Amino acid sequence: MELSPTEREYRDEIERIAEDIRDEIGKGNLADENAVQESLWQTCDSHQFVIYTWKARCVGMISDNEDAIEDLGPQGLIKDGRVNHEGIAMMAMIADVQEEIGEGFDDVSWDFNDDATWPANNGETVK
Repeated sequence: MELSPTEREYRDEIERIAEDIRDEIGKGNLADENAVQESLWQTCDSHQFVIYTWKARCVGMISDNEDAIEDLGPQGLIKDGRVNHEGIAMMAMIADVQEEIGEGFDDVSWDFNDDATWPANNGETVK
């Protein structure tokens, strides 16, 4: 199935953000999962697919991580009397990037969820 231009742009951005984060992990600049999460939140919080309502609405339709909205909780789904498309987009985008980061680490010998095995903690490098 051919992707729409907006979906292609979104998927490309997810891949780019994940690659940037993997590079920073490999350089030792993000030494644990908390640092990765902070970087991911900062990147997504100001991303065009989150801050522009039209694009945020698109993310809700494009993302395969529809369960990510559960992270907002019932109060987070509505903001200022309307659907919180931006919050939904942010949770979905974070989940999409996390999924993409994990796929890029399939060939490494350390556990993404175990800080003790991270390259910065054991002298390993990420390719």
